[in-house]
Amino acid sequence: MENVLEFNQLYYRFPGADKPALNGATLTLTRGKKIVLVGRNGSGKSTLLLHANGILKPESGEVRVLGRPLQYSRKELVSARQQVGLIFQNPDDQLFSASVEQDISFGAVNLGLTDEEVRDRVASVAAMCEITDLLDRPTHALSGGQKMRVAIAGVLTMNPQVILADEVTAGLDPWMRIHVLESFDRLVKQGVVVLFATHDLNIARFWADEVAVMENGQVTTVGLPTQVFDNPMWREVLY
Repeated sequence: MENVLEFNQLYYRFPGADKPALNGATLTLTRGKKIVLVGRNGSGKSTLLLHANGILKPESGEVRVLGRPLQYSRKELVSARQQVGLIFQNPDDQLFSASVEQDISFGAVNLGLTDEEVRDRVASVAAMCEITDLLDRPTHALSGGQKMRVAIAGVLTMNPQVILADEVTAGLDPWMRIHVLESFDRLVKQGVVVLFATHDLNIARFWADEVAVMENGQVTTVGLPTQVFDNPMWREVLY
């Protein structure tokens, strides 16, 4: 299967930190899979995601997007971020336009699409995320769950090949969690890769195609959910 995103031996230490946040982290994502990234706080999950589209740059190691090494010029980062979309845990970190429609359309407009193409993309992702009735609403007036759906829709207008989701179901009610996961299911069926970092081990056990475990800045195992959760060694790490 096609390797869409690769982290190869990434090493990264935050300024002033006593130990590295990533210490040889390696993980390969193949097309059309749901990979859940689990590990305790401080294991390196969020830091790994921030390397995927160049928000952070490793001190050593390499990120490859669609087979090409990630380059860190402005032009190359813009291109990479079209392919690799990151959804933050707090949607307020992602939403900045006055209205929902403006926020969702921002990425598509910056791609240089025609007005008609932008409208078509906005309508499509709004329907997928079930926020068509919110398009005229101001973003600041939305609930937490609505803001998360708008943040997801804004990433989807870029037609990315990879979706990175960092604890996006934390704090959502059960109905909203199911809705978000169903949206990801539809994307995976279209060939998109979803890498979902979460502390919700039920999502890892029952929703993921693969589970990747992080510990001390390394991806220590990747396997089927049953392989991970039926192994006493990894249960001890996660619980």
